[in-house]
Amino acid sequence: MFNSMRTGVISSLAQRNHTGANYREHLNFKHAFYLATKGGAVALNLGEEIGMLKSGFRFDAVVLDGGIDNIDIFPNEAPESLFEKLCTLADDRNVRWVFVQGKKLKSPQS
Repeated sequence: MFNSMRTGVISSLAQRNHTGANYREHLNFKHAFYLATKGGAVALNLGEEIGMLKSGFRFDAVVLDGGIDNIDIFPNEAPESLFEKLCTLADDRNVRWVFVQGKKLKSPQS
C-alpha cells in the first residue's frame, strides 16, 4: 500500500513539474491515503464494509512503529509532517502488527 502511495505521489509531482508551473494540482499524501483506503473500497463497491476504522466495518489495519532508525521523528513535530514521513519512508521494518478482518496476524518482525 505504501509503495503504491509513494509511486502515485512521485508520478503526480513529476507530471506537474513536466507540464510547468501552471499545473498546480497534484496527488498529495492525504489523497493517496484516501485512495488506498476508503476510495479503493468505494471503487470496488465495498465502501460500506471496508476502508474505514468505523463500527460495523471489517477491521483491516496495519499498525506502524515510527521509532525505527529509518524515520527521524522530532519533538513537537506536526501530525501532518509525521504522516507524510510515514507514507514516504515506512517499509516492512516499521510494521508492528497486521490485522485482517479483526484478527491480529503475526508481525513480519517476529
